[in-house]
Amino acid sequence: MRLKSPDFGQENKGKGSRGRRVETTCAMAPDFLENLTPLFLQYYELKEAHPGCLLLMQCGDFYEAYGEDAEVFARELEIVLTSKEAGKGRRLAMAGVPIQAVDPYLRGLIARGYRVALADQTEDPRQAKGLVRREVVRVVTAGTLLDPRMLDEKSHNFLVCLARGREEVGLAAADISTGDFLATEVVADLERLVEEGARFQPSEVILAGPSGADTLLREAAHRLEGACVEAPEYPTAREAEEILCREFALGSLRGLDLHGRPMATVAAAALLRYLKTTTLRHEVSLEPPRGYTLANHMILDSTTRRNLELTETILGRERRGSLLGTIDRTCTSMGARRLRDWMLRPLIEEDAVRARHDVVASMLRDPACTSEIRRALTRVLDIERLVARTVYGTAHARDLLALFQSLQGLPDLRILVSRLQSGSLLEQILERLDPHDDLCRLLSDALADDPPLSLREGGLIRDGYSPELDDLRRSRSEGRSWISSLEERERETTGIRSLKVGFNQVFGYYLEVTRANLKSVPEHYVRKQTLANAERFFTSELKEYESKVLGADDRIRELEYDLFITLRSQVAERAASLRLLARGLSELDVLASFAEMASDQDWVRPEIVEENVLDLEASRHPVVEASRQGQFVPNDCYLDSEKRLIILTGPNMSGKSTWLRQVALVAILAQMGAYVPARRARLGITDRVFTRVGASDDLHLGQSTFMVEMSETANIVNHATPRSLVVLDEIGRGTSTFDGLAIARAVAEYMHDKVRARTLFATHFHEMTRLERNLSGCRNFRVAVRENLDEVVFLHRIVPGGADRSYGIYVARLAGLPPEILKRAQVLLRRMEGESRRRHREPTRARGQQLGLFRASEDLEELVAEGEIPPPGEPGREPAAEGAARADAS
Repeated sequence: MRLKSPDFGQENKGKGSRGRRVETTCAMAPDFLENLTPLFLQYYELKEAHPGCLLLMQCGDFYEAYGEDAEVFARELEIVLTSKEAGKGRRLAMAGVPIQAVDPYLRGLIARGYRVALADQTEDPRQAKGLVRREVVRVVTAGTLLDPRMLDEKSHNFLVCLARGREEVGLAAADISTGDFLATEVVADLERLVEEGARFQPSEVILAGPSGADTLLREAAHRLEGACVEAPEYPTAREAEEILCREFALGSLRGLDLHGRPMATVAAAALLRYLKTTTLRHEVSLEPPRGYTLANHMILDSTTRRNLELTETILGRERRGSLLGTIDRTCTSMGARRLRDWMLRPLIEEDAVRARHDVVASMLRDPACTSEIRRALTRVLDIERLVARTVYGTAHARDLLALFQSLQGLPDLRILVSRLQSGSLLEQILERLDPHDDLCRLLSDALADDPPLSLREGGLIRDGYSPELDDLRRSRSEGRSWISSLEERERETTGIRSLKVGFNQVFGYYLEVTRANLKSVPEHYVRKQTLANAERFFTSELKEYESKVLGADDRIRELEYDLFITLRSQVAERAASLRLLARGLSELDVLASFAEMASDQDWVRPEIVEENVLDLEASRHPVVEASRQGQFVPNDCYLDSEKRLIILTGPNMSGKSTWLRQVALVAILAQMGAYVPARRARLGITDRVFTRVGASDDLHLGQSTFMVEMSETANIVNHATPRSLVVLDEIGRGTSTFDGLAIARAVAEYMHDKVRARTLFATHFHEMTRLERNLSGCRNFRVAVRENLDEVVFLHRIVPGGADRSYGIYVARLAGLPPEILKRAQVLLRRMEGESRRRHREPTRARGQQLGLFRASEDLEELVAEGEIPPPGEPGREPAAEGAARADAS
């Protein structure tokens, strides 16, 4: 039989597996379970209870997998596959790893898209009657990780749930390592669904709906690249509302902005149910889900995020070299994650933007205080994730010690923040910085200075915290002191100078006497063990103290463990207030990093105005400037509702694309609440930033370069508004010259006349510069170039006017093309320019023809002489005139 389908199905599509199907169920014949040993029966019973998972079961000091799971385990992680007796002479595949070394193997499996159930021994094997009891204690999935070694400290680890309605798709996203929980509704359109889901970069995606019934959700999950799990049993809208209200003790969902959004509510409830099933807990630790709409923030689609390299570079997909990697001056992991959130969701409310700028300005006015704040923040550890591990019961004593150390400096930090000039946002942050004095005292009184990682070894609790524990420790100390002095006393009493007191795990404490001295052994010594050269004894008094010491040791370890679990629960009860504190610290950290960046890089406060304007004086590209250590040519830019279209021409390598991107980055930085790289900046709120930059094939979607270009352009013209900022670089270059020019001009005219968005349009089609005469809101700009004989100097300065040359051959020389190619290109270029001038003189003849590499028909004789084309009428070859015409038309 095949094990029954789970509530949350069997398909995993992980980033490591790039969307391939990963089967983890175990197909068994009807008689498969017959004659198995009790151990194997226990394994497959646990596996049946957790289908869709690889099962690792503890056997002594090892985790072991059997059968198909063992084969997967060995294949994926390249470990030895062996076998084990399973009953009646049958052997099954087995693979195992030491318990202490399991974490790297778990990371490898999760990265490949698997879900892993860990079954631990839940009773002492020495006390077990028959088979040791084992239970699954946790299910590890990509979206439910808590181990800091398996998480990126500067990024969220979101689990996303998609729930399909008639016209909307509910989308919920939660990071259990930080408590963040968000939900919204998206129109049932694949592109828009993927765009919003991609903001969270989910590591795992749950599909809430009938299994395999909705291709939209399945395709969206595939595009999002997270490990995919199906949840065919999902709640109705009414059930979902009841689940959320019950879980978070709410009377209604109105305060969460979820009222009237049924599919968002369903997605949030389905996600919550999945977490309870996976974490094996009746309660999960998340903030109540916050509903939001796409209009709450500036919209940055995936194309824009990629083209502007906001969070990672296009080449290599690395954080270093991106805008995020360049401006991140945060002191805490929480601040780094908050900065990323703010970058992907810039504000669109003017007052909220100004409030952040006010805090940065206040910090810049008092640099000494700001430096002290940043120094204090460096001592704050990741409170969000420490709290999560505490709530889920995986935190050890060093985690609670780290929490105590983070809380310890809060009173001084509050004093520093209160020194800054007050504002509404700063007051809100200050209110969140609750120092939790009582919790701080509790942790200080309870925790040892240097506790071990293990919770079962003792050494967790400080002296003086528990009277019972102190008595046990005193008793143990007295017993050890008595035993340590026993050796000297017995030597003096018996006269045996070689007598020793020893201890081992099997026999406990003993008195060891060599054979040469056995005649001197007193009568009250009781023989315990005979060795080759000695004998071991004990006395009734030694046995009494042994019982006191060893009994105290066992009781101390048990009591310390119980005290620590109680302490951890007390911390977990403060989860909500501690997360509020963490939020305040992260926001303070980001704003202080903005102030640090502004001070170091000479950035200015942008003026946020109501009018639809983008006025930049001497703006700079933050990433390029950082890489060139300040050697950067600044440029101005002015766009408003009237002067809304700029046609930019100029050579390759001259800085056109840099200027386009820097204008967009300045707008994003300003609405994040940061200062901007410019001498002066005056901006109206931008609702969306669109970019069409570069060219690339989307092979996995079967789309060519030109198709991708047109799809992205269509998205822009269909969704841009007058409040949008549009960056277009080389529209139409993916097709033939006249087709491309026609499309480029039509798009520019449509953006100017219909959309009326502020638009920067870079092009190599010099004919586009004629639009300035026909469109009132259009202006021409070019990149300044200085020519000295055969040398060309790109000045990287944007100036009014249109360019009439592209200097492509010069750029080719810089790139290292052989002189022979460059010389030939010069000859062809002169011919093409001559042909273009003739066509301007003879418009009738040129109509319908494209610019070509060959001259018109009157120059055929010269071309034949040079061997460019065959002579007319040569056997087996097409007529020369027709060949030339066909070449022109190709």
